[in-house]
Amino acid sequence: MFGLAAIFFGINLVLAVRAHKILPSRVTRQTIFVYVLWTVLCTTLVATALVNNPSIWDRNETTISVIAAFGAIIVMIVAYLKKLSFGNPMVKSWLAIAFKAVPQVAQAYKLFLMGGAGLAGGAIIGGHMTMLTRLGQLTFSIKEAGWDKNRWALFLSEAANWLTWVLVTIVWFIV
Repeated sequence: MFGLAAIFFGINLVLAVRAHKILPSRVTRQTIFVYVLWTVLCTTLVATALVNNPSIWDRNETTISVIAAFGAIIVMIVAYLKKLSFGNPMVKSWLAIAFKAVPQVAQAYKLFLMGGAGLAGGAIIGGHMTMLTRLGQLTFSIKEAGWDKNRWALFLSEAANWLTWVLVTIVWFIV
């Protein structure tokens, strides 16, 4: 999940940089900083986990990665059929959703089947806090510069991220 999150943050970092190029400001620099920080953090977590315990990769990781890859393939097929460039901000947003929101739906399903004992309440709350903080940062950027394609794509991917985390939270509470 952290590897897929690193991809999600990397894609959103590209969108944040493009939004900054359209209308540079202190707010857009802060947004870039947030996505650099999260990309580095998630990449470091993955590298640390693999170095310290290479056997951490299990069947569940493979399943979630395949689901995310399948989602990305669907995005690429739809983009191709609609003659959209892979540089299009919305295509990037859809890919970010495939790498973050789709696996979270799979996580909610797994929690439903197996129970939520392995997921700490602090992780649930922390997830909401970080996602809502990023959505707040994007709101400041949109309020300052308006809804260009990159900011819209960023907001959409973060909103999908948060809404699927809400689903995970609901399932965690009921199981």
